[in-house]
Amino acid sequence: MRAVKKWRYYCDYCKKSGASKYHMERHEASCTMNPNRYCRMCDYSDGLRVPVEDLVAAIKNGKPDTALKRLQDLTNCPTCILAAIRQSKIQDGLFYLSDFDYAKEKNAFWRAVNADTWAVDSTYL
Repeated sequence: MRAVKKWRYYCDYCKKSGASKYHMERHEASCTMNPNRYCRMCDYSDGLRVPVEDLVAAIKNGKPDTALKRLQDLTNCPTCILAAIRQSKIQDGLFYLSDFDYAKEKNAFWRAVNADTWAVDSTYL
């Protein structure tokens, strides 16, 4: 019989865990619950990074029924919007933010990025 001890790494901001220290450090740096997160998706967008505190303030300030619109006016990054919703800690009571479908928004974001990346210049055809 043999016994093996293995390290397990846990994110300080959410419940995610893993056996790879590298992957967990990478996750933790961009975790949507990390208030000082680095958004890797913003690298592919317009390059404008909006601090999560500003996005959370956009949810809490103003009329509740326009919170999602205010977020979308500040950033076009679906992951930053998701981070703001999660970090606001009031997402359960915000039925008007339930219109935000992260998977749909993320797929649309990547389709737009890929269309720009792989666009063919018609002058060379």
